[in-house]
Parts: sequence; structure tokens; C-alpha cells
Amino acid sequence: MSRSVDFDLHGIVGVRVLDAAEAELKAIRRQLGPIQATLDREPDIVIRFVDHLPATTLRLAGIGETAEGDGSFFLLRDRGGSPVRISLPLNTIGGRCEIAVEHGARGVPHLIAIMNMAALARGVLPLHASAFTHRGRGILVTGWAKGGKSEVLLGFARRGARHVGDEWVYLDPETGRMYGIREPMRIWDWQLRQLPEYRRRLTAGESLRLSALRPLVAVITAFEHTGIRSGAATARVLARIGPAARRRLAVQVDPRRLFDAESAPSARIDAVFLVANHSSPAIDSEPIQTDEIVERMTQSLIYERLALEALYLQFRFLLPGARSPGLEGAPIRERDLLRSALEGIPAYVVHHPYPVPIQALCDVIEGLLPPPLTPADP
Repeated sequence: MSRSVDFDLHGIVGVRVLDAAEAELKAIRRQLGPIQATLDREPDIVIRFVDHLPATTLRLAGIGETAEGDGSFFLLRDRGGSPVRISLPLNTIGGRCEIAVEHGARGVPHLIAIMNMAALARGVLPLHASAFTHRGRGILVTGWAKGGKSEVLLGFARRGARHVGDEWVYLDPETGRMYGIREPMRIWDWQLRQLPEYRRRLTAGESLRLSALRPLVAVITAFEHTGIRSGAATARVLARIGPAARRRLAVQVDPRRLFDAESAPSARIDAVFLVANHSSPAIDSEPIQTDEIVERMTQSLIYERLALEALYLQFRFLLPGARSPGLEGAPIRERDLLRSALEGIPAYVVHHPYPVPIQALCDVIEGLLPPPLTPADP
């Protein structure tokens, strides 16, 4: 009998995982976040783990990257870059989609992007954003990657905000609500320097790892910034380990350890902030029209989907007669849904320096928020 485990994204997208080993299921849970729940409907996405996919002669696009065999499209590397075989029917994403995965894969590449395509097809917009409630108001913060969204969320956590979502937030134009996932937040060491109270909420192991990495990153930075002479071999080593060391100077923390109030699974959208870096040391803000947010964030969403779009080009190369209406029509669909979801909602653009002064940024945003809810409010 098949082992079946379900995941449900707020009733928007259902995922069913069949015959996964415990390690494989753990990897899927890390990808999807804490949304495991029994479905009362047919799943939108089925992920079936198998011992072996049918052996066949493969036509390759790239060496060890993707392939076609007997009309099926295969990924030949998992998320960690290890060899595996995954059957991925890109022509069906956005509709009912079944992915077959050989045992041993560490997760399913592009799974969040595929789930987002299913949400989009159901009239719900996945937006790269952070969301929280503060004094009874639902706040949506969006922008380009590394633009300050998570910093705003962290800053408002210490002001009593309730977490809704980080990284991906799902907007339903029909209800005017936004939905999130209580998945771990990545907190960087430089953010902890500005918000030292969060250091006390780290585990001993997390604190120890950051303490061990800081001196290494400081030495690498000193070599890079002061022009200390070093041989070519040393320069090559620093170029290789520097980015990796900096990427590890962060911890993944469950929002429940950061927010004193319980997470809110959804919230009404009462105000929208587009945050972005600029070269000035000042923080400035001004109202922004919905159409400008729509055009700018449509491009951001395309950027966030580039890895899946690159995969689709290989798919079209190998299977020129197959198409994905969902992928090809995504930008128009996203533009329309975003405009519908945000129409009439107060919106502002906030520019700030990087690294962002978190509390100063939050002071500016708090000054622009609608008045707190009163009992007379609907």
C-alpha cells in the first residue's frame, strides 16, 4: 500500500507525496514549510517516489542537466547537484501535475515555483514579500530581492507585530486577504548586531557557529579591503571561500522564537510598502500609484522565476511541440491579479541605504500606517 502524505497551502494548492522515504519526506517538509495537512480534495501536485524511472535512450540538453526520453522531460540533478532522475512535465504545471522522482533525491528542484504556478492558475497571486499585522492592520512589504522586506518584518516583531509570512505571500483578490507560511526566517549576523535582543533567542549551537565564523569573515574582509599583498594561490582560496563563509553567517529561526504574538495565517491588506535600496544615506518615502507597484513587481516576479524559465527553454529545445500555457501566460496573469489585489489600498515607496538601519526604517513606515483599528471599525 502506498504511503501518502499531504500538504495544503491554505486551501489554495494541495500537494500529495507518495512513497517517500523519511529523509526524502523531511526534505519536502523543509521546502514547503509547516503546511502538512490531510487534503479533502484531489491534489493539484502529486510527487511520486519510485525505485527507477523507465530506462531509455536520452537526448540531452547540457551534460548531466536535463534530458528527453520517450516524450518525457527529465531533470538529471537534484537540489544538491547530485545525479538523479526526476520526470517533470512542465507542460502541465498550473494544472494537475504529477512529478516522478527516483529515490535518493534531496528534495524536488523548483517545487516552490511549481506550487506558485498552481496558485496563480487558481486566481491567487504569489508575491515575493513579507507580511504582518500591527495594531490590527495588515501590512504588506514587497520589493526586489535583498530590498529590506525581512528587515521591516524583524523590526516590527519587536514592536508587537504578528507574523503572517516572509519570502512568499499569497494574495487573494476575491477576499482582499493575504496568506503566508510560518517557515523559518533567515537572520544575518549584521541584523543581529542591530537587534541584539534576538541573540538571546538563538540556541547555543547557533550562537557558537556564528562566533566561529565571524573571525574568518573578518580576516577575509581585511585582505579584500586593505589590499594586503598575497600570492595568487591565497587570492584564489579567498575568492573561493569568502562568499561561502559570508553565506553561512546567518541562522534559520522559526518565527515563533522571534514574535511574542502568535502568527496569523492570513490578514486583510490595509497598506502596501515597496522598499528599495538607494545610494543616499537618507531614508525617504512618498505615495506610489498601484500601477507603478504592479509594473515593478511584475518584473521582480519574472526575475524570481528565472531558474524555472531557463529549465523551460531546455524543455522546449528537447520537446519543441510541447508548450506550457501556464508559464508563458504568467506575467500577464500576475499583472492582472496584482492590480486587482492592490487597487484602492494606500501604498508607499520607501528608499533606504544598505545595510539598512532597521529601526529608522521601521520608524518611517510606522509613521505612514493607517490609524489603529477601533471597535467601530468593520
